[in-house]
Amino acid sequence: MKKTILVSLVVSSFLMGENTVNNLNINQTSEITAGSSIDNAMVHQGKTEVLGASDVDEVIITQVGNSAGNIIEGTDVVGSASDSPIIHQGFTKIDNSEAKDLDIDSTNIIKDVGTIYGKNTIEQGSFIISDSNATDSLAAGTELDAFNTIDNTSIDASAVDINGTLIKQSVIHLYNGAITDNLSLEYKSTMKNSSVEDTEIFQGTLDVNSSELSDLQVRDTSANDKAIQLIEDSDIVGGSIHQNSINISNNAYVSTLNSFTQNTIDETTSTDSTISQSEITIN
Repeated sequence: MKKTILVSLVVSSFLMGENTVNNLNINQTSEITAGSSIDNAMVHQGKTEVLGASDVDEVIITQVGNSAGNIIEGTDVVGSASDSPIIHQGFTKIDNSEAKDLDIDSTNIIKDVGTIYGKNTIEQGSFIISDSNATDSLAAGTELDAFNTIDNTSIDASAVDINGTLIKQSVIHLYNGAITDNLSLEYKSTMKNSSVEDTEIFQGTLDVNSSELSDLQVRDTSANDKAIQLIEDSDIVGGSIHQNSINISNNAYVSTLNSFTQNTIDETTSTDSTISQSEITIN
């Protein structure tokens, strides 16, 4: 049986159904710490959804800090062989709505987790814009800052029936006719001191499918002006690693894309895995 863990009243922000929000400032901290157990559950920390013809203007959401942000620490995480529990940290979705001057700053941390077993989907700092009802979903003047870390954690999906675990760090999806202008991304995604088996890892992926994107800036001003994708001191068995992938498909329109990235795999052993760095696919 799936369970939903609600960490606090402000962990998830939902705007649905022709709502208008102006000049909103939200600060939130979400933590699941030692002694807890997440068993076949859905966990949302810092999840923001703008849905159903809503209009959002000048909204600031902050989930950040050295001891704050979205944190899962010293916690058992157990999935199953066929089900797909989800962990969202700093996750933003805009569907069939308009968002202008949206600023989201998140620190997303999973650390000192003994083993994440079974089939799971883990997303840190992801951003999705879609237009499910074909009514001009729009995001303009959006700034997303994300610091994503998985540290000292074992991920074992070897017992999964079909596919395995998905790990997504700063993955951007635009699809179904979404229109995005002046999008700024600053992020650092790291996995270190960890062991991973039969898992797909995505760090810094941009997927534009049947949508429009203009004036995109990707960087991390704290690290030589480059967005960072780093896997360090880890063991990877099976699965695949994708660092800085750009996918443009189905008559998508993309213009003025400036991406400054650094992809690093250091002191890491990879066995029977596929590794892709700075891959661009247009079809």
